[in-house]
Order: sequence, then structure tokens, then C-alpha cells
Amino acid sequence: MSKVWEGTQEWEQWALVGIACPMEWELGTRLVIAGREWTCMDHGGATVYQDDIPWIDMLTPELLFPHGTIVEATIYPPN
Repeated sequence: MSKVWEGTQEWEQWALVGIACPMEWELGTRLVIAGREWTCMDHGGATVYQDDIPWIDMLTPELLFPHGTIVEATIYPPN
């Protein structure tokens, strides 16, 4: 079973609200996409900046957006 938050929690606890984010982001960073809030719970190898765009991986059982889709997001620091 996969772990998030640097290997301390099961990913299922964060399904539909957690994301893997770039290493430059603090764990706990929040963002809002399409009116839904997500929390950075993990740093992933593919979650990097490319052409100044941060790529994330949403912890969902099914895709919410096709892979590679660029969406607008508002980013907030951790609480």
C-alpha cells in the first residue's frame, strides 16, 4: 500500500483531497482547483516544474482531468 506525507500515512486517508506536489512546496500547501481544495501531502518524482508550470498528482481513484491538462489554481500556504 502506498504511503503519503513522507511515508507516514496511507494514501487512502487523503483520497479526493490530497495531492503530490513539487519538492519546492511545503507539505500542507493548499490549492483550489475548480472550486475544490487540495492539500500537498507528498512529494513525487514526476511532480516538478516544467516551463514554470507546477505539475501535481491528485490522489484520486479515477482521473478528474486528462493527464497533462493545465488548469487554473489558487495556491495557499500551509495553515
